[in-house]
Amino acid sequence: MLDSRSRDVRLTFNRCSIDVR
Repeated sequence: MLDSRSRDVRLTFNRCSIDVR
C-alpha cells in the first residue's frame, strides 16, 4: 500500500517538476 502511494506521489511530483520547468 505504501509503495503504491509512494509511486503515485513520485509521479505527481515528477509532473509538477516538468510543469514548473
